[in-house]
Amino acid sequence: MIKKFSLLPVTVLLALPVNSAFPQGTARYFDDIFSTVTKTSDITFGQNKSVNGSTVILKLDVYQPTGDTTAKRPVVIFGHGGTFIGGSKTDGDVVTLCNRFAKKGYVTVSYNYRIGIGFPFNQQTASQAVYRATQDAKAVVRFLYKDASSSNTFKIDTNFIYLGGSSAGAFIALHYAYLDDPAELPAYLDTTGLGNMEGNSGNPGFSSKVNAVINLSGALGDTSWMAPGDEPACSMHGTADQTVPYGTGMIYISGFPIMVVDGSSTVDVKANMTGITHSFYTWPGADHAPYASGASPDPAAYMDTTVDFIRDFLCEQSQLCVVQPGIDKRENSAVYFKLIPSQTGDKITILPLYPEISFTAEISDVLGKVIMRHESNGKPIVISKNEPRGGIYLVKITVADGTSQVEKIYFKEK
Repeated sequence: MIKKFSLLPVTVLLALPVNSAFPQGTARYFDDIFSTVTKTSDITFGQNKSVNGSTVILKLDVYQPTGDTTAKRPVVIFGHGGTFIGGSKTDGDVVTLCNRFAKKGYVTVSYNYRIGIGFPFNQQTASQAVYRATQDAKAVVRFLYKDASSSNTFKIDTNFIYLGGSSAGAFIALHYAYLDDPAELPAYLDTTGLGNMEGNSGNPGFSSKVNAVINLSGALGDTSWMAPGDEPACSMHGTADQTVPYGTGMIYISGFPIMVVDGSSTVDVKANMTGITHSFYTWPGADHAPYASGASPDPAAYMDTTVDFIRDFLCEQSQLCVVQPGIDKRENSAVYFKLIPSQTGDKITILPLYPEISFTAEISDVLGKVIMRHESNGKPIVISKNEPRGGIYLVKITVADGTSQVEKIYFKEK
């Protein structure tokens, strides 16, 4: 049974010195700490043959927080949608995602991949399109490793590379992570003339490793490809998606039934079975990619939810979202810790103000019974709650001098 956290009003104790490097009480990679973003467009990262045999020059756009002096930053890569027959790196949803995360301090990338599906539209030709696009995504990642190993023009920390996408771009991310063994290639996928799984779209000899993937309204050809030790993922999907099935179902292209695929909820089931970290957010009653312009009555609200959910997932994965010293103007007190509730699971991340502060975190019920206790030497910790009963609980965070901060959280049964 899944539990969800929500935070009730916070009371924070103690006054601490202020560091003016960032806005007061903010966390890099969690809050919007930059007001503007610098975009570098149409950078060539490779080339390859299209479905028709013509040469396609592959390009990407890089978004960076304007004025950032940090030497190395994590990078988030977003692939566009378009059913593998259209779309572009300048599509509104991926551009918005790139800008939103660059303002938090990330380097972000949107890229073009080879589009086009051979005729007739069927399982083989559609799968070849996904295969080609995934090869192109690997060339993007290799390009970033290559740049980081030389001039590091984009100041990327290759310890934190995340690949995501919307719709077709999410298909790419899932297949990138989980169709990762030549022995898994299905019999219906004819790769003759396409090259191996790494592909030859550019930047050979460099790593294509990513740390996690982001799936927004996508699907995987077969969850049997998922295995223990595979990359973590976060997924978001609407239950009424008429384009890509929420669970397992038939996918259509231009009205042609193509193949049965495993949507995000099926991916979630398999991830839980195999021990793969998977954060899953469901939009009840929502159609395909509701955060995209024109896809829902309020795409901006869906986009806000999307950004917040991805943000929390990345903070949990990287543990880089350390709060800078600052005054919480709401309480006229110092911010000691930030609590990030998982929107789809029974866990919460505690982010310390100062990395060097040791602290203890306890969860207790309203009667004062301690259920769980964690100690930290200053690093963020994740607290999980697996009891079946919902209700209000307290998180007590105590530092070495005995000063405590108490937060209320609410477990809601799903």
